[in-house]
Parts: sequence; C-alpha cells; structure tokens
Amino acid sequence: MSRVVVFQNALEALSDASGFHPVDFVPLDEGDVYSWAVPSEARRVVPGTVYIMEHGDYGDVGSIDRAGDLVRIIAYRRRAEEPAQPVRPPSDEAVRAFVRRDGAWDRAGLTVVPGYEEIFSRSRGILETDKLARARVLLIGNGSGGCEIALGLVQSGVQRIYLVDPDWIELENIARHDAGVSDIGRLKTRYLRQRLREKNPYVQVDTWEAAVSWENIEEARRFVAQSDLVICATDTRESRLIINKLCIEERKPCILGAAFRRAYGGQVLVVRPFEGPCYQCFVQALPDEADNQEISSEAAAERIAYSDRPVAVEPGLFNDIKPIAQMMIKLAIQILLKGRETTLASLNEDLVAPWLLWINRREAGSPYADLPPLGFGVDGFRILRWYGIDLPRNPACPTCGDYTGHMAKALRVEIAASAVQAFGGSK
Repeated sequence: MSRVVVFQNALEALSDASGFHPVDFVPLDEGDVYSWAVPSEARRVVPGTVYIMEHGDYGDVGSIDRAGDLVRIIAYRRRAEEPAQPVRPPSDEAVRAFVRRDGAWDRAGLTVVPGYEEIFSRSRGILETDKLARARVLLIGNGSGGCEIALGLVQSGVQRIYLVDPDWIELENIARHDAGVSDIGRLKTRYLRQRLREKNPYVQVDTWEAAVSWENIEEARRFVAQSDLVICATDTRESRLIINKLCIEERKPCILGAAFRRAYGGQVLVVRPFEGPCYQCFVQALPDEADNQEISSEAAAERIAYSDRPVAVEPGLFNDIKPIAQMMIKLAIQILLKGRETTLASLNEDLVAPWLLWINRREAGSPYADLPPLGFGVDGFRILRWYGIDLPRNPACPTCGDYTGHMAKALRVEIAASAVQAFGGSK
C-alpha cells in the first residue's frame, strides 16, 4: 500500500475553503510514498488535489475533474466552532488519501504530521527551542563545515538564517559535503536552503550568492546589521578581515572557524566586540596560526601559490572537519541564549576563551607532532581534546583598538580631533 504524508498545518490552511486545491506531491521510494511535507525545490513533483468538502459522504474520488492527478486527499471543511489547530491530528475518517495505480484509485495509508510545536518536542527539558526561534544567524561560507553548522543550528531551533556563498557544488565536494552526486552544479546556498527546509519547513532562509569583498562590503554590512550572530566559515583571509571589521563596527558577535592544513587540527575564534580580541588582533598576534589553513580546493591553492612553487590541494577527512563545526554550533547556541535561563547555562563558565584549539592527530612537521598520545592521560596537552586559550585584545588594533592614538604616541605627534575621527580613534 502506498502512503501519503501531509502536514497538519497545511491541511488547516485550506480547511476553511471548500472545493478543489491543486497541490504538488514529491514521490519517494519509487512511488511508495508521496509527500506533501517535503519542500519541492530541486525535486521531481507530481500533481495532486486536496478536496475540501462539507461534512457528509465524500462520494467517488475518481469523479473529481482533474485528469492529471496521481494523488488525491479528501478532507472535511472545518466548522466555525472547531479550533483552527486541533491538538490531535485529524482522524482517519476526517481525512482520506488515494493514489492512482494502473488507472484505478486505491486507498492509501495516511500520515498527518503534527504542527511546528512537535518538530523539536524531543529537545524539551534540555533546550526550550522557542528561545532560539527568533534568533537571526548569518552564515558566510556554506562548504562542508558551514553546511554542518547550518543544519545543527536549525535542528536546534533557529528559524531565521542568512546564507552567503558564491560557489556551486562540484564533484570534489561530495566526499565531505552533505550534498550528493545528484546535486553537482547546484549553488551551495540553494542546496542548503532546501536541506534546512527539509529539517524544518518553517525556517526562513535568505541567500546571497556572492564572495564578500571590499567591493560589496556595504551589501555585506546589511546582512551583518540585521543579524544577532555572524558565523564565518570562509577560506580566505580577506573575507575574514572584512567580516571581522563589519562585526566590530556593527557590534555583532562573530565566530570564525577553520581547519589546519590537511585538517590535522583546527581552531575557533570568538569575537565579542570590544570585550576581547578581534580577528585582526589574532592575525597580528599569531600570524603563523592565522596562516595555517586547509587547502581544500584548486582555488584555495592558487590564492597562496607562487609562480614557481605550486601548492598541493590537501583536504582533510570529513570527520576531521566535524569537531570544529560542532564546537562552532555549541558556541553559537550559547551566544544566542546569553542572559537566558536554560539547562545549558553552565557552559558559559566553560566557553570563555576567545581562542579554542583542537588537534586531530600528531601531524609531522606541525608544532603538535610530539604531543603525547591520548592514551589514559587526563592532564597535559594531548590530541583529541579542546583547549581554551586566552588571547588579549590589542589596544592598538586597527580594527577594534585606538590605532591612531597609539601611533601618534609612538611617533610623539599630536593629531587634531577631526583627523582622529576620520582615520579611526579611540573606540
């Protein structure tokens, strides 16, 4: 027997109006399942009809005058005295589904999915997800790490997300990205938007297919300004510096994460504007750590290669990327829940470091090649553990500090107030 899946909320939206309502269904499992619950973007759909009728005999389902249908749902019109959203899904007698096979209409099994309030019901008691529902998150970079982060946040209850990435899915992405071979050629933003809607059809997703640059910085600022949190999962220093600058100027918290070369480890930087270091502070204090990044594509290799010394593309494994993405998800949730009483509040005492470091393995030639094995050790610096590292804010930082004032003091010159304002003064 075939099965038809619908959302209760979708039925309720039609239940006030009698008559025929054309609906697209997504065929799954070679036609064993027809879903009205799965978003139809980038999926094959088949025509169907929802017929809302007055209470009484539904009659002959085959008599509906829509010859192209493969699926039909018959439901009774909601009476005025009935609640708009019943606590329980409609009974089997109130809603019936039919699938056409070999020219005949067969009764199909029906699954009516409860509304929004049931999607995250298993998280109750740990995280009241409605506290994240109004949060607005900007995710720049939708590759293997960014995709993982977006899915984790939406599965935790975030319902407003902005996706920024200029690239499309290529064969080389498939080993690590959530997308599959059938998605090659699709924009990463559009693929991820579809995946997020499959996890939560109520999520609101805006996309911008662009690489953040100095040329489009004001467009990027618009996204930053309307967000509660910015997550940077890009692979270029220029984009990170621009995003960092915008977050400082708009006073938005930002999480930047990246894998080391060959993904032998990774790092996460949490930027809390004017409360701790920014990414510019990090680059100036630890240039070698800032330069240590995974070369996961030909484009990334070309950006840092010399004309006589090509750089090899050496991506890490997906399970080496995952710990970094998961830490960024955890940090994001804590930032979005700041000041609210939840069972996760105790983590605020743990996740105070601006710089967090993770080592996947003892990589030859890296500063961590001689770390002791994890073994049974419970102290010291070892692999497969997170480490929070303090990093002071640079008071002379060009982005978040008083760079002009410090330079004037170092050079023993006086600068007019108008010049201080024009070139960046005390924050």
